[in-house]
Amino acid sequence: MQRRALKVATPAASGASASTVRVAKVTKSLIAHIMDRQTSELVVAFCGPIGSGATKVAEVLRKCFSSYNYKTSYIKLSNIIIDNSNISEEVASGKLSPAERIDLLQTAGNKLREDKGSDILIQLAIKEISINRKRWLSERDDTKDAKERDVVDYRHITIIDSLKNPEEFRLLQTVYGEMFYLFGVLCPESYRLERLVTVKRMKKVDARRLIERDKQESFTHGQQLIKTIQHADFFINNPHEREDVIEPKIQRFVKLILGDNKFSPTIHEYGMFLAQSAAMRSACLSRQVGAAIISSKGDIIATGRNDVPRYNGGIYTEDDGAKDNRCVHKGVCASDLEKDEIKKEIKQAIIKKISPAITVEVPAGIQEKIFEGIFSAIESYGRLQGLIEFSRAVHAEMDAITTAAKNGGPGICGASLYCTTFPCHHCARHIVAVGIKRVYYIEPYEKSLALLLHGDSMTPEIGDDLTKLQIIPFEGVAPKKYLELFAATERKANGHRLDIDLTTARPAIKKMLDPYIDYESRVVQMIDEAITLKK
Repeated sequence: MQRRALKVATPAASGASASTVRVAKVTKSLIAHIMDRQTSELVVAFCGPIGSGATKVAEVLRKCFSSYNYKTSYIKLSNIIIDNSNISEEVASGKLSPAERIDLLQTAGNKLREDKGSDILIQLAIKEISINRKRWLSERDDTKDAKERDVVDYRHITIIDSLKNPEEFRLLQTVYGEMFYLFGVLCPESYRLERLVTVKRMKKVDARRLIERDKQESFTHGQQLIKTIQHADFFINNPHEREDVIEPKIQRFVKLILGDNKFSPTIHEYGMFLAQSAAMRSACLSRQVGAAIISSKGDIIATGRNDVPRYNGGIYTEDDGAKDNRCVHKGVCASDLEKDEIKKEIKQAIIKKISPAITVEVPAGIQEKIFEGIFSAIESYGRLQGLIEFSRAVHAEMDAITTAAKNGGPGICGASLYCTTFPCHHCARHIVAVGIKRVYYIEPYEKSLALLLHGDSMTPEIGDDLTKLQIIPFEGVAPKKYLELFAATERKANGHRLDIDLTTARPAIKKMLDPYIDYESRVVQMIDEAITLKK
């Protein structure tokens, strides 16, 4: 009886009793009460490779939010590193070159992460965010009602510049949930190198070294840009660092965050969402990768994901039931098994070749340590770990290409391919061969030799010159935010478009201030106060 009552809309519709209708009205007011507890506060972090101009983009974002009545705070993680390590005097001396200063900050940041945890810089940033909020509350007029003094009124955004380790992203996401966004700032390496040399006055050799260090260090507490930036909610390309080019892109992202529903996805956002959706169908034990081929007019030609091929065309799906012969059902990865066999053969060959030569002159204990060192090096050798030719799976890009060929249709010459990951060198050469003109990707793939092996036919540069296949970082709303930000709310009233006042609007993706237990208790309390349920 109680459950049915909560669904009733009007007495005429159901013949419900007055007491039943009263519960429905209370429920509606409860929804309004709960929604009033949505916070307007936002936390935004930036992530970008050295020389990408992330700080410039962050400043543009700050101006955009300020125009919509947001107070802003800016936290620079490099300042946190300086304040919490022993390098402050050295940095303040002014004697360091730009390259030496960055190198010193990277080393000091790594040391802090090693000693205190990979997310220590964000722990300190969160402390600063908390202090700023408490200060705001304490400075408010004490004559105001207590409810008005609540943090629900806190129309404030904190901008953090910039993340370099995935644990920093994870802590922010865990603490702030739906009120946190990550912006990824991208720029071709050639542009970044030129900026560091011409603007920062670095030697080219120093600039290259810092770029490589920034990208991905071998230890988990180090600079892990690649593993961090792929988690971004928004991606923006910044090759020229011009505010007049950056500002319209940032304005669109800000308006989407604040719930302006006049926007629909770009072709690029639609294509990458399709690729990510296709990736979710993959049951590969190693990783899920998706691809989508889109015509120049935005029409879907084919999608693909990485998985095992089946007889008579296509690849296995969940619908194949007992016939599904993917590795996930076998319980082992065929590629890893083959690589393990190669390692064993290498070890046996080394023992056979070296052991007779050192048996007489080297004590047994030393021999064991020598072989342990050699075998450890083999196990961790990156290029051996990255071998891809023993996988049973068809790669996502190839699945999309073969699907287009199998199904016929308009053809793919001149089309664009969207892939969640940078294409490997095996796929890249086939992408060139079928006439695709551009590839857009999110996750870099450092093991790919595509550009090294096929520099004559492909390039990472962005531009109108289509004499080579362009492999370009994706720009736009990331697939993981696609459904939340593009799902339209009410758009019209009496035939006219409803416009949203962005100077007062709360964020489109809602973050409530209280735990669900509090709302549940309030519902129970109001029901008990409003009605005595019939037995």
